[in-house]
Amino acid sequence: MKNWVFELHKNMAIKKRRDILHIAIIGALLMSFGASFDAWWHVSMGRDSFFALPHLFIHSGVFVILGASFWAWRKQAHKAWKNIFLVLLLIPLSLPFDEIWHYFLGKESVESVLIVWSPPHILLFVSAITALFLLTRMLHRKENMAAKQIFGAILLAVLLNLAFILTGPFFPFSPFAVIGFYGAAITSFVMSWVFFRATGLLPHVAPAFLVATFSIILQSTIADSGIVYASRAIGSFPYIPGWILVLSQITSAVAIDTQFIKNYTMRGLFSGIIGGLILYVLSLQFTDPAFHYTAAEAVIAVVFAGLGGALAGYLHSKKPLL
Repeated sequence: MKNWVFELHKNMAIKKRRDILHIAIIGALLMSFGASFDAWWHVSMGRDSFFALPHLFIHSGVFVILGASFWAWRKQAHKAWKNIFLVLLLIPLSLPFDEIWHYFLGKESVESVLIVWSPPHILLFVSAITALFLLTRMLHRKENMAAKQIFGAILLAVLLNLAFILTGPFFPFSPFAVIGFYGAAITSFVMSWVFFRATGLLPHVAPAFLVATFSIILQSTIADSGIVYASRAIGSFPYIPGWILVLSQITSAVAIDTQFIKNYTMRGLFSGIIGGLILYVLSLQFTDPAFHYTAAEAVIAVVFAGLGGALAGYLHSKKPLL
């Protein structure tokens, strides 16, 4: 009888821990959607008030994760939840910081890299990405096996989405392209690292593919803002069809999922190159001639995309579950 009661209490405790993780991931999804929505809002509607609709999604998501992590920290005395809670506290601090920044220095235009890399925005993104990374570590625990299904893929897609926004100015096809086509290495590394992490955390047959699918859904809002931006600022940057981005990301994910290439570094190299060929070579046929770049620039992008993927694979081989 005692054993039965003990097992019942144990199972209930496991369910609570699993449910808290699920709630935190839902909060992360709200926050990530809000960040993408905010990018569209800035381009399409201009900067609005502190309580603009995208900001409400961000605030709600942060509030949900803060509440879940605080409850888990106090009830479970788990250090990881404490760290998540403390890191997330920086996000509410970044919001008034953002208002003060705009009050004294004015609003950034969409042509300025500060639209992404202003100090308050960097604080927000780095805090959110760090918290999400810590959340992925919770997927290791055996009682969270259920979360490793759909919820785990959503969490990694959210992490990838926010990382893409933060590193967006490096993307060669962004309005900023701060280091030109060499920036393909940064974009490829970020994407490949998350995909490799998916292969180490998720029990799916094609974990990277599933993460890419959820990621594309989240990024669709940002892609829409690119269309609006291009229509208002023709000639500012080479806008490419959305299906090119989708095909490139899906192909890179499938390449990382494949078991034919055992060496992680070589698998990352292959993934980066094949994704780069689609993104920077195939796209030339579908880009307005006014935006065409040279063959040399395309080669640079493909080579550095491969190097970025290779670096992600190498790091994964050294610490696959970092």
